Amino acid sequence: MDYKDYQCDSQGIELNELEELFEDARYNNYHHNHCDHHDHHNHCDHHDHCNHHDHNHGCCDDGRDCCKRPQPKPIPKKGTIEVQSLLGCSDGEPISGMPIELYKVDCNTGFELVDCKYTDRCGKVCFKCLEDGLYAVKQPVDRCYFEAPEYYPCYEVCISPRNKYAKVIIINRLRDREEDCNRPPIRCRCNNGACCQ
Repeated sequence: MDYKDYQCDSQGIELNELEELFEDARYNNYHHNHCDHHDHHNHCDHHDHCNHHDHNHGCCDDGRDCCKRPQPKPIPKKGTIEVQSLLGCSDGEPISGMPIELYKVDCNTGFELVDCKYTDRCGKVCFKCLEDGLYAVKQPVDRCYFEAPEYYPCYEVCISPRNKYAKVIIINRLRDREEDCNRPPIRCRCNNGACCQ
């Protein structure tokens, strides 16, 4: 037997009853101050509009959107132009080491060189991080070997908010070799390794 179980306070209430009352009060205060966040959302009228609540005062209900955090600005997308240079034969063999120049077209200043790259072994170059605007692709060629290059679909490309990628294919046709020409022939893999004239 424990002595405190049979003690009374001055008003005639047993101490164990008082301890139960204090225990209930402590539990209710703890539950109120540390309420479950999900339970609180179930009773919130602004659940869809509030991301954070003051548990003592409820949701933001003064008409302003005090709980909404600022959204970061999206990173602007830049444009890309891919260019491929091919030999104008039946197999369309890629040409490596061809210089490709990219110009930005301005109505006031004309053409401004943006970059110049050389094609890789697949005959490709890629110009990235381009601002919106009109661009022109140019491939300088040795006119002793090649005719004027043909650009498909066009040598001009427009990069805009709705069009961030473009591909240009350049076809290079060989000039006919003259009888007295001493230039070495260009070897390609088209037509079973035959020599392109």
